This record gives sequence, structure tokens and C-alpha cells, in this order.
Amino acid sequence: MESRRRPKSSRRRIRRPPTSSATSPFGASAERRPGTARASEPSTGLTRRRSLRSPRPDSQFNLRRLLDEPSSSGRSGRQPSERKGASLAPIHPRNGNNGSALRPVPQKPSSSQVIPLQVRPAQERATSTSTRPRRRRRRAQPPPPPLVYITRLLIFGVGVGAITGTILSIWTPVRSPLASESENPAITEAAVANTAPTEPLFRADGSPPAGEAAPLSARLGQPISALTTDLQSLIDTIPEMTVGVFIVDLDSGDYVDINGSTALSAASTIKVPVLVAFLQDVDAGRVQLNDTLTLQENDLAEGSGEFQYLEMGTTFSTLETATKMITISDNTATNMILRQVGGAEPFNQRVQNWGMSQTLLRNPLADLEGTNTTSARDLSLLLMGVAQGEVLSLRSRDRLMEIMQGTITNSMLPAGLGSPDAVIAHKTGTIDMMVGDTGLVDLPNGRRYVITALVQRPLDDPRAQDLVRQISRQTEAFFNRPVANQAPSETPPATAPVTPVPTQAAQPN
Repeated sequence: MESRRRPKSSRRRIRRPPTSSATSPFGASAERRPGTARASEPSTGLTRRRSLRSPRPDSQFNLRRLLDEPSSSGRSGRQPSERKGASLAPIHPRNGNNGSALRPVPQKPSSSQVIPLQVRPAQERATSTSTRPRRRRRRAQPPPPPLVYITRLLIFGVGVGAITGTILSIWTPVRSPLASESENPAITEAAVANTAPTEPLFRADGSPPAGEAAPLSARLGQPISALTTDLQSLIDTIPEMTVGVFIVDLDSGDYVDINGSTALSAASTIKVPVLVAFLQDVDAGRVQLNDTLTLQENDLAEGSGEFQYLEMGTTFSTLETATKMITISDNTATNMILRQVGGAEPFNQRVQNWGMSQTLLRNPLADLEGTNTTSARDLSLLLMGVAQGEVLSLRSRDRLMEIMQGTITNSMLPAGLGSPDAVIAHKTGTIDMMVGDTGLVDLPNGRRYVITALVQRPLDDPRAQDLVRQISRQTEAFFNRPVANQAPSETPPATAPVTPVPTQAAQPN
């Protein structure tokens, strides 16, 4: 298709051959490959039109490149006239000046109109096409109901109140009740009068009582006159014997006292406070039940027991030694336990601190001469303190009762009990001039009592043991009677039937 020809201008047009890339402003840019340097521009100052090509001509999205490149058939996508843009040609000025003004020479118009494409940079397209995580819009939650606010305020108030109270209790010391009582002398004197007799006589640490009055004796109730009369009549039948009896009802505190404070030979009954002293050291952590004791020559003692026949250097556990001291009344084992608790002098000081004023260890066992002394009252009050948990811990108290229930010799207090279901934890003592028995009895009807009977007798008089049996029998008969309005005990029974520890037969003492 031919284009219209314009009339020739008087100006002379000079066109440069398109073969030279240096003189063709558009040919160079059209044929230059990406990455090659651009040719230096002529000094004529020709103005060039900005190419509409993409900054990245090699991109597969460049439509102009697709139109310019030949297809597989060897033909490009558009006509040469369409591929060729407007060219510029130098024009000589009329006045002969060497100006470098150029003006474009339009090509022949073609039937197809070229629409320029606006191509964005690849970086911008990649950014726009990239997937971005969309932010989820949170829906506005409705305000909580007023009840929630009230609950939160209550919790906050309680927390603030607790913190404030703690701080105030730390900064403001609690006023001592003793200080408030000291402002009123009448109240102070009444309080002292009421609390003075309640100081503990038996202390788990072995320290002496602060007051002079014994608390256990202060806790004693009324004398049991009926039982006292019956027992006194029985004792009077043997006037040549000195008898000490002290019985305490553990439920009511009522008691029987017949020569209870008279000092008599202790024989093996003194082993009961020795066992208590040993268990106190166990409670204090100074002794372990599995500690080892070695038999030494100065521990040997004649009389009852089997340790005296063993070789020197034989070892035993402390628990086994203490058990043999009570169950078979082993005198050698007693001396070993006395050595463990510190010896005779510390032991005497300890029992004096307990309030046992008539109890004194003068010689090691066997003490066949009867120089070691005690009283029925001392032994009964000691067992009373043990049963009520004031001398030993509950575990050591139960262990003591278990050991004393295994005593082999049962010819005195146990022999006087008529009920086969009665339980007794006791310790006997026998020498030529003295017999005795002390223990705690638990009857089937729930009555509990502590009983001690010591008899100073003529040499080996057998009536003394029979007297102890009769005292036990009459006492059991009295406590088996129904008692109206019996006060319940504050502490559980400390005795329970156990299997006696099997031992070899030995001479009782």
C-alpha cells in the first residue's frame, strides 16, 4: 500500500546511510544486544527518541521482542514498515549556519497502527505477583458481663488484703499476752496460781522441772480409800515385812499410796529407769538402735543373764542389749547400757531431774547387797509419765511397752491377774532381802492402771512373792468393778499384746 507523496521541499535533505551503527541513532540501539556498550554519539548533537523497548529486552514477556524476532518460518511477526520506527535526518539550515537541529522524518503510514505497550520492570511485576499473607481482621469482642467484673474485683481485693495483712503483721509485732496481763496484777497472780502446778516433771530432754511441785503428783486425783483399806489389811498380816505400794488409775488419776515414798532396795526394778534413759538418747539422736556395743571385762556381772558366759569382744546391737536387760534381766547387759548412757553419775543426775528423789544407783549390777534404792512412788510415776507420752516419744513408749511385755519372770504381778486377756508390761526384781514388781496393766474392760509393789523381806522368805500376787489380785478385782461416770482417757492405751521375744532360760532376778 502506497503512501501519499508530499511536494518536494526547497530544503535539501541529507540522509545518512543506515549501515553504520555510529551514524544511525536508532539502528545501533535496535541491533545492540543486552550487555554491550552503547556507541559514542556524534558531535552533531542529534536528538534521539526514547526507545519504547523494555529495560529487559530478553524477557519472555517483552512483546516487542516477540514481534521483532523471526518465527520458525523465517518471517517476523510484523512488517518491516512496522518494525521500523521514525528516523531522524539532519537538515541544513537556510542561512548556512552550521546548526545541528534535527527534525524527524516520518515514515509512510501503514495500515496497521502500532500501539505502544507499557511494560513494567520485572522486579515490580515479581513484587506485585508475590503472595503476601493477608492480615485477619479481628472482630471486636463484646464487653464481658458485669458479673465478671465483680468477680475480678473481689479476687483483686482479697489478694490486696492478704498482702497488706502480711506486711502489717511483719511490721507490727503481736502484743504478748504476758505483757497485757502484767498491766493487771490481779489477772497475773491468778494466772500464775493456776499454771504453777502444771509444769512437766518428766522432760524428754532430761532437764529438771522448773517448779518444786511435781506435776504428775499434782495431777493425781483422790485416794482410792476402799482399795487402800483392803490392801492395808492384807499387808498387816505380815508385820515383819516392809511393803511399799503405789497404784495410779490412768483414767481418773485416783491412786493408792501405802509407804509409797519409802526408799527400798531396787534390785532389778532399777533397770526400768535405765531403759527409759536409753530410749531418751534414742529420741535425741545420740544413740541408734543398730549401734554396736562390745562386751568388755568390766561389764561382767554375776547373777542372772547370759552375756557373762560369752567371750570378750563379742558385739551386740544396742536394741538387743536393752531387750536382754529387761526380758531375762541380764545384769551384764545392764552394765553395757549404763556405759552407753554415760555411767552411774550422769544416770543419777538424770533420774533426779525426773523427780525420782528416792532412786539412786550406787553400785553396778548385780548389787546383791541391795545398795541401789528406789521407791514404789518413783517407779509408778515414771511409768505414768511414759504411758501419757511425757517422758518418751510415742514410738519409744510403744517400744518400751513391747520390751517389758516380754519379761520372762511372771511369778508375781502377772500371776495375780485372773483374766487371761489382761495385758501387763512389767519388770521384776529379786534378791535375797527384797522382791518387787512394777508394771502397767490393761484390763479387757478398758481400765488401765500402774502398779508397783516392793517388799523388804527376811532372807529368802517366800511369803513376799505371795504377798505381791495377792496385791495384784485385789487390785484387778477393784478395777473390774463397774464405775459410774468414768472419765475417758486422754491418751490411747499404750499396751497391746505382742509375741514375747524368745530367749533362753535364765535365772530370774
